[in-house]
Amino acid sequence: MVWGESLGGLIAQTIAERNPGKIAGSLPTCAPLAGPEQAFSGAMTVMYTWKTLIAPTLRVANYQSYTQALSDLGTVLTTLGGVAAGTVSTSAVGYPVAQANLLAGLMAGLPTKSTVYDGQTVNPAYATLGTLAAVVGGYSPASAGANSAAAMLQNVGGAAALGILGRYELEQRARAIASIPATTTANFNDNINVSYTNLLSSEQRGEFGDTLNASTVMPNLLNAMLAKLDVSKGDATVRFGANAAAVAAVRALPAAKGVYSVPTLLISTTYDSIVAAGNTSEFYAKLAKSGAKSKLLKIAQYYTVPSPDGYTKFAAGGKSPDAAASAAANTSGVGHCTFFGIAGGAQITNAVSTLNAMVNAKTASALKKAKAIEYATAGVNNDGQYEPDALKRPNAK
Repeated sequence: MVWGESLGGLIAQTIAERNPGKIAGSLPTCAPLAGPEQAFSGAMTVMYTWKTLIAPTLRVANYQSYTQALSDLGTVLTTLGGVAAGTVSTSAVGYPVAQANLLAGLMAGLPTKSTVYDGQTVNPAYATLGTLAAVVGGYSPASAGANSAAAMLQNVGGAAALGILGRYELEQRARAIASIPATTTANFNDNINVSYTNLLSSEQRGEFGDTLNASTVMPNLLNAMLAKLDVSKGDATVRFGANAAAVAAVRALPAAKGVYSVPTLLISTTYDSIVAAGNTSEFYAKLAKSGAKSKLLKIAQYYTVPSPDGYTKFAAGGKSPDAAASAAANTSGVGHCTFFGIAGGAQITNAVSTLNAMVNAKTASALKKAKAIEYATAGVNNDGQYEPDALKRPNAK
């Protein structure tokens, strides 16, 4: 059998597809199965939003040196640190950083739960002191929306390294493969005609609209930010066009195609800020379509979930969450490849047991029994019909 996590999962699945007679089964976990072009399109959404609404000095793409990439990463992390410390609230171009960052993450499909912030828990001071006293006292978060915004600050920070340094490395590879000169862009994500307004779903507007508009900086903040982003649509001098040679080079890299060849078990955390869970569901659908005529289609998908009661914790009288206690309570479903702790260990070992049973199943009833092993595991969503949010497609027509 082959298995691997993250990029290793993509490699494992690629090997399985190319060697069906030599591989008994495949277990890619939290893998970017939609490929690098899709993964970095989300990063482009975040970085272009940041450049437009927060930090106009960002380069975003076509990095000429590692130093340039590090400079962009430093700008992002320094700004996020300033927001967390309370020293930064409004960007150099006049937009509230927390709301602009939340918008960026939502449009890119990043989760609104992080290792510390569960997207729902309010500081208990709001219940004990009252709203006015808690606000004046500087207690946070004040609402589920504010908790989600804080989570997005963490998630963008965590995703920034991959989105910036990973892009630099992939651009350099594209340059080498396609012999792209230094004077020509090696960008492989085109955002010239992207409508950013369309990337924010009606569900996201409904859930986070109040939080995105919660500012005294300007009226109707959400629509103002979207208008600022979309005013440049179609302008190649402002936005980032892709080099066709770079696109071709990236698309030619070895990757899994979603062709059913061996028993395959896919597993992901539901709230992954690096590789969206939609990678798993989308790839599962491809496998199901490819193997539709198989006598016994041996594929399964699983998603780990956090406690419905939340996990953000506060020390007595704490003005903000206790990061260590919150992270310790976050035992499932949140983070990239975070199958940790007793439940997490079981999630992976039982996945291996499930795949082994799937490989050996000779009947539909035996296959159903095999799949039940992982469904019965702590922290695994046992709703067989569950589908995570679909991947964001900036260039979808």
